Amino acid sequence: MWLGNLTPQLDLIAPLSLKVAAADGEVSEEELDVIRGYFIENWGYDPVFVDAALTLFLDRLDQLTLQELTEGLRRFRQSKDC
Repeated sequence: MWLGNLTPQLDLIAPLSLKVAAADGEVSEEELDVIRGYFIENWGYDPVFVDAALTLFLDRLDQLTLQELTEGLRRFRQSKDC
């Protein structure tokens, strides 16, 4: 996990969402706004925190494959926390 155990929703879902959004070669502002709004409106994350996290994820997005990102979700789903 990139941000630690305090942010599992953001840590698991945001990089995967950004990776899917980048499938056409770039993440548009509209796509970024939708992803940003999801975490702020649905999960109650602070907008400043979300912006910082999304910037971090975008900077490192090329380092992870889609398979690696979905593996994190699979492990989370198999855990007792799910």
